[in-house]
Formats: sequence, structure tokens, C-alpha cells
Amino acid sequence: NDGDLEAATDKIYQILDALQSKVGPYATLNDDERYKWIKQVQWLLIACLYQTGSVDAALALCENYVEKPENAADVECWFNLGKLRLQVGHVEGARDVCDYIKNFAGDENVHLIFLKGLCNFAESKFDVAFSTFERLVKILREEDNVNREVELTNDLVMLFKDKAPLMAQVCNNLAVCALHCCKLDTAISVIEYSIKNNPYQSIHQLIVFNLCTLYDLARPIQESQHAKHVILGVAEKYGLSNRLSAADLRLKSI
Repeated sequence: NDGDLEAATDKIYQILDALQSKVGPYATLNDDERYKWIKQVQWLLIACLYQTGSVDAALALCENYVEKPENAADVECWFNLGKLRLQVGHVEGARDVCDYIKNFAGDENVHLIFLKGLCNFAESKFDVAFSTFERLVKILREEDNVNREVELTNDLVMLFKDKAPLMAQVCNNLAVCALHCCKLDTAISVIEYSIKNNPYQSIHQLIVFNLCTLYDLARPIQESQHAKHVILGVAEKYGLSNRLSAADLRLKSI
């Protein structure tokens, strides 16, 4: 809740101050260790500020972070800056971030593709955005390291919705685009294939919830219920059912 997030924000400010002041339990860290800690804590702080509605403060902190020379190559940080700019309606600024990432990481960088899709959505280019997200889902599900994104999803990180695994974020946006484009069946097919092709990556609360929402919108009740139980069956087959609740599947019980 908001109270917990505000308390977390205060605590993170204290940790960041201690890290930068080299006091307390952080006094013995070497420079490399301290830099890594500061980076992680800063991004948790940005996430907290964002979730509590302090978007301008989160954006200012993010802008300050990426301007430092040592962070110039951090594509994910630039990607998050682009997302924050979109949150305040600065689409042109987000497009500038796209240009930066393209120059640094190339046209096929997944964060660049995702940010382009978000920019298209913000400009109400829903068909273009849908195609972009659909393409990105296909790229991500073919990644060799199928657990790379899943491993980021620990209890602390999941406190912040914007830090959900990249595949989950893309599928979420694909589902929203599908509503605007009346492409529910296409979105269902893409997400279903991803779950069956790469369950370890794709059986995630956010992905499954959005898929089940699409089932409810596009299918008769009995077909929708059956489809949800098929997804649950896939999760059980691969020992992943502990990731899901009845609410994630939009079922009364499982």
C-alpha cells in the first residue's frame, strides 16, 4: 500500500545516504562494490518514487543518473528514462532516448524495440505498436537464456510493477494494444505460444493474468474456463504452478 511504499522510500534514502557517506555497514566496501550497491539502490528509489506518484522526482533522479559518464552505456537505465518521459507526456523526449539507444546498441536491441512500441502507443498508433510488441514477444521467447528475466523476479523487485520481467511487460502492453486494435485472438495466440514454447520465462503472474483477461473478453464462459485450466496444466507440468494464484488465472479457486 501507499504507506508501505512511503516507508520504503524513506528507508532507501537512508541507505543511499549511508552508501555515499561510506558509513555504517557500507564503510568497508571497495569502490566497485559501492558503485554496484548505489546503482541498485538508486533504481529502487526511482521505482518507489514512481509508484508513490512522485513521477517528476523519479524523472529528475533518472535524468541525473544517466548524465554521469560511467552510466552512459547502461541501456536499461536509458530505457527506464524513456518510459518515465512517456509517463509525463514527453513523447519527443522518449524518441530522443530511442535515438541514443539505437546509436549505442543498434536497431535490434530489445529495449529499443520496446520503447519504440511504447512511443507508438502514446501517439495512438495502436496497429504499429501492436506489431512492434508482437515482434518483440517472438524475439524474447527465442532467447537461449530462458531464466535470465525470471531470476530478476524476487519478492523485493516484484514490489514495483515496472520492474516485472521484460517479457511480462511486453505481453502486458500487447494485451492492452489488442483491446484498441480489436486483435484479441492474435494477442491470445502470441501469448499462448510463448507460454507453451518457453514456460519458464512466460509463466509469470502478469502474463497469465492478461492472457486470462483476454480469454474472458474473447471467449464464451465455458471456453474461457477451459483455456485457463489448460494454462494451469502447463504450469503444473513444468512445476511452475506455485507462481500462480486463482486471482492470476481469474478463477474462483484452483
